[in-house]
Amino acid sequence: MIRLTLGVAMLAFVVSRADLSGLTLQWGPAAWAGLASAVVLMVIALAASAVRWRLVLGPGAPALSFLCRLYFVGWFFSLFLPTSVGGDAVRTVALSRATTSAGGGLGSVVLERLLGVGALAAFLALGAVVAPSSWRALVADVHVRLPWWTVLAALPLTAVTLLFVRACVRSMPMAARASSEAMQLWRQFRRSPTRIVGAFGVSLVVQGCYILAWLTLAASLGLHVPLRDMLVFVPFVSLAAMLPITLSGLGVREGVWVLLLAPLGIAGANAIGFSLSYYAANGIVGILGGVVFAVLGTDAAASQSASPHVLSHDGVASGP
Repeated sequence: MIRLTLGVAMLAFVVSRADLSGLTLQWGPAAWAGLASAVVLMVIALAASAVRWRLVLGPGAPALSFLCRLYFVGWFFSLFLPTSVGGDAVRTVALSRATTSAGGGLGSVVLERLLGVGALAAFLALGAVVAPSSWRALVADVHVRLPWWTVLAALPLTAVTLLFVRACVRSMPMAARASSEAMQLWRQFRRSPTRIVGAFGVSLVVQGCYILAWLTLAASLGLHVPLRDMLVFVPFVSLAAMLPITLSGLGVREGVWVLLLAPLGIAGANAIGFSLSYYAANGIVGILGGVVFAVLGTDAAASQSASPHVLSHDGVASGP
């Protein structure tokens, strides 16, 4: 409730700062077609994400249909929980129950999320090359400057925090076991270059679908945002929306788009409407995930095509 209130408050603040008289977006057939296309692209992105997840899990992973189902269910729950972190938690719990490996489930989700962030960074770097002016404008607008002493102070604080977490893990048998399972999964993944390349390649496809979804929405609403600029903007917006501040990034995403699109001459009201159209597509996909959850749930036994292989507690495949 707190994050929902905060998200609404942030959105209200962004809207209050925008000149609503500059709103020129019109919802005609083109806009509805753009919304439908964005939904399709997001569905493809979720399916591809399930493929990436299976590559991370490696031998003994559940069936792709089951992982795809969990991704859609997680997307549904992320509508009500803080950003994608909430959906990741749901996927972690469901997979841990299916594989009897809590650490393996958590480790796979964390590793998969890191691959997604890496793909975002790759697109952001590509955008800096093909659209240097947009990149410079982004850096100038964000204007993040940390005093040198804050960096020095953060280093020992981080070290102490990590030591504290390590001590807590070692003092709790279940946590220690989960940590061992996660490390085993990561070591197995690291020893397989084919899986690493494949998973990262799929991550690029996933993020490419999201960029195309934003681009399609912009074109359908009559906003002229070149693809080269989207390569800079979308990764930055996605990273900002991942912050567990509001539900599904509400308010954060809109504020960032207002900031990014202003140099292109796009009115703040149009930038907000553009961002909310993506939120609508996000909600539609979430509703699809809710239907999947209502019909199939998160039980692996509900999927007839689920693999009989599971991950054992040491991260090694077991089963017939």
